Amino acid sequence: KLNFVESIQNNFIPWSNLLKTVADITPNDISLNYLKINFADQTIKIKGQAGLRQSLLDFKDRMDATAIFKEIDFPIKNILEKENINFEINAKINVANL
Repeated sequence: KLNFVESIQNNFIPWSNLLKTVADITPNDISLNYLKINFADQTIKIKGQAGLRQSLLDFKDRMDATAIFKEIDFPIKNILEKENINFEINAKINVANL
């Protein structure tokens, strides 16, 4: 039983740190309506709506600035509109930095 508990503790990933970071870096005029974390692939998919293009670019820059996200996929279609932009962002999660 002790080995089982030790295994759980060694494999613990503080996902709440990831969620807090996403909340902290999200500009006020961005609404997130879909967030999927894939543990096996260590990826995150974020969908939402941005009021302004600049807010969405700021969000992407803030993701880049954290040590948590890498290989951020930010399709050009995300910034074709100037306002009320439906967007999708995919990224790898650097679990070691959570």
